[in-house]
Amino acid sequence: MKNSDTRARYLSGAAAFVLLAASGYGASVSAQSADDDQPVTEEKLELDEIEITTQFQNSLVNRLPIGIEELPFSLDIIDRSFIEERGFIRPLEALTTIPNVVIQSDEFASGAPNFLVRGFAASILVNNRPETGSRGFGRRDDVFVERYEVLKGPASISLGPVLPGGIINTVTKSPQADPFANVELRAGRFGQYRAELDLNSGNLFNSEIFRTRLSIGYENSDFVNPIENREIFAIRPVIEIDLTPATRSQFSFAYRENDTVPSLPFAIFQDGTIPEAFDNDIFFGPQDGVGAQGKDILADGEIQHDFLDSLKLTLRGSYQDTDLDYQNTQGLYNYNFDEGQFGIAPSNPVGLFYASTGTFDEQVAYFDSQLAWTENPFIFGKLDIVAGGTFQRTEGLSTFGIEINPDFPANGFSNSFVNGEVNVLDPDFFALPVPVNTVEPTPFFVFEDTLWSVYSEVVWRPFDWLTIPAGVRYDNLENRIIDPTAGGDDLAEDDDVQDTVDDTDDVTFRIGATAEATEWANVYVSFAESFVPQSGVVRGGDPVGPETARSVEIGTKMTFFDGRLGVTGAAFNTIRDNVANGDPTNSPAENFVVGAGEQRHRGFELGINGEILPGWDANISYGYLDAEFTEDLDGNEGLRATQAPEHTFSAFSSYTFQSGTLDTLQLGGGVRFLSDRPGAVGTDLEFDGYTLLDVFASYQLRDNVRVQVNVNNITDELYLEETGNSGRPSGGFQFGDPRSFQFTIYATF
Repeated sequence: MKNSDTRARYLSGAAAFVLLAASGYGASVSAQSADDDQPVTEEKLELDEIEITTQFQNSLVNRLPIGIEELPFSLDIIDRSFIEERGFIRPLEALTTIPNVVIQSDEFASGAPNFLVRGFAASILVNNRPETGSRGFGRRDDVFVERYEVLKGPASISLGPVLPGGIINTVTKSPQADPFANVELRAGRFGQYRAELDLNSGNLFNSEIFRTRLSIGYENSDFVNPIENREIFAIRPVIEIDLTPATRSQFSFAYRENDTVPSLPFAIFQDGTIPEAFDNDIFFGPQDGVGAQGKDILADGEIQHDFLDSLKLTLRGSYQDTDLDYQNTQGLYNYNFDEGQFGIAPSNPVGLFYASTGTFDEQVAYFDSQLAWTENPFIFGKLDIVAGGTFQRTEGLSTFGIEINPDFPANGFSNSFVNGEVNVLDPDFFALPVPVNTVEPTPFFVFEDTLWSVYSEVVWRPFDWLTIPAGVRYDNLENRIIDPTAGGDDLAEDDDVQDTVDDTDDVTFRIGATAEATEWANVYVSFAESFVPQSGVVRGGDPVGPETARSVEIGTKMTFFDGRLGVTGAAFNTIRDNVANGDPTNSPAENFVVGAGEQRHRGFELGINGEILPGWDANISYGYLDAEFTEDLDGNEGLRATQAPEHTFSAFSSYTFQSGTLDTLQLGGGVRFLSDRPGAVGTDLEFDGYTLLDVFASYQLRDNVRVQVNVNNITDELYLEETGNSGRPSGGFQFGDPRSFQFTIYATF
């Protein structure tokens, strides 16, 4: 299947079912959609020729020359055209069309949610470099984004300590050889409007030495209630300089401001039901609308030098600084523990509000150097090798301020901080009658992480029909947390400051093989590991050590109709172990832990992507997940993992008229489905799933002007997108977007 004209291979649903019956493990590689007119300097993602060919290492998979069709693990791609076609208010929401990917939270309505992938939290990167979370305010703006890559399963080989769900990598725009200017204007329901400008210089000075690209975006979005708002300004210049024929470089600087007045999370009844008075019209925040303000800068650079045709040195680095300030309520909670349970009790249907203020500032410095020796003869076939080292330094400061309210005596957990209460059976409000807290925030905790890593990867092709990628990585992470609240409210020398240092190291592996079964079908198998530090000490004072994960995957890929249509499938078995549990021998005053917890997540994924007939495109995916606790000292063995749905399904199809008076008119629509999600372990709670219907229409007015209309959630379903603090009904719930209309104009010059 591998040849000089690299073609797309996709997983076959029928073949995947055969593999599932045989083994219960597997993986997939799929591309959601593609552009087929991109210059050489940009990563190419074509349905009939899927490969990533770029000078620079912005992708998860181009550290070595290997095509996507050769990868023995799951990599899903959402490209720019698919993001634009779906027309979500939050472009990152397009990731929910991938099987077994669901939104976990969107803190402070930043518009950049976090995700669960295969039931685990997923790490988010930018250009295969670290990115700060900072409650969503450290994410990339949509105007910078070329595509999203989702690498599923454990993947410490990519960037060291990462969460076991996988990696979401944001690939940003790069300069192109030919000049152009793109303008996007969008207006929507509730007063939303957005403008984007994308200017590409092409090769400057009539040479192929300099290229630049400038992206600018502005957004002002209102929502259902009259107070909630999000305003964003973003700008990113990027330049490429070919210093010599053997030396290339790319540098960028991104700046983003994000000011939000968020409708904050809320609590629900103890049995998991939502108070009838709650809907998207209620603003869960103070009436004056004070919210959160974030500023983010990201400087990014890469230099490559070819010593020989087969020997290349790559130096990569980035620095990110994210500052978040907030002044708001903490949403609707209930910590009274009425009737001995979390959540709002029918006997006392009262929601409590806490007004707070604080900051969260984080800086990440990253440097990576590597030497690659490519396409060299070996005993059998050819061998590509890369070896490198990484340094990463993360620093952060969180401050917090909350006011004690004497009108609410401390007759329950944290009740002395309550600023107001509301009867949820008869609220008679659309915004909370709660004052904003004006207490000056003080240091809450300081964290410092220092990571040193060395790694090596190889791609061995012993025969034309077999590709074997493998890698090993060693990471040493020193994590330091300074907690000034242990004995005081600031960092004064006389405070009883708690200073904890955890030094963690681990060796992780990844290996796989992809074989060409026929000219149009590949099969593959892989094994991968990851680790991530966790807090807590065992009896005797030693750290509990990192939690680890390992996964086995197998799969197959097929294409139909000369590569225009791909059918995909995936199956996997992932084990997460050494999870910290409370030490069963603890006395009431002790908090020791033991690494005794284990989770097993297994399932499969199927998909159909591409052109069924000329003009008729389809994107269909289904994911099944069986996630449970297999070892647990707290009696949770056999229970489903919190917030992980068993079934995810997405189907979207469009047709573009090929001739006649309706020529270029494109009509489409689809459905997104998520099954019920389990609540907190040890409870009987289960939160309803939901089904959302979306439609769109697009028309090419002129050669360079296109208009598009999107209507998402056309039935205006009221549904829970976020399901609380670890599934507990005491707080942390949020509704998903209601019915939304968007009208967009795209112009190219």
